[in-house]
Amino acid sequence: MSNARSLRSRLTDELTTDLTVSVVSVVLAVTALLASSQVPQLRANGLYLAITVAVFVPYVYDQVWPVTYGGAAAAVWTVSAALVTVGLFVGLLQLARIAAPDGYAGAVAFLATVTIEYALAAAFMRARQHE
Repeated sequence: MSNARSLRSRLTDELTTDLTVSVVSVVLAVTALLASSQVPQLRANGLYLAITVAVFVPYVYDQVWPVTYGGAAAAVWTVSAALVTVGLFVGLLQLARIAAPDGYAGAVAFLATVTIEYALAAAFMRARQHE
């Protein structure tokens, strides 16, 4: 067991592996949260949007996305993924308001956005593996 790495070193490695993606996604999530508070239709669902950008965009990059970028390329990827995520969330929120009961539209849009995000990333990963 002497070869086992300490919890501190494992956490440090995990937190700094894709630091650019993490930092940019958190900044974009806070920006999305602040912007959604200014739009009456999004005000109640801003937290869902911020969580989607801050948590799931880096997770998709780390766990599913087949290409690892560094520096500016990672920041550009994160901004692009966040823009797609925000657009998808807003569109699905509008559709969910039609189909879901009041109060559930945000949760439905959140779950659908995360599911579609993973599905698109997994499809891209499979396409890259078969090249």
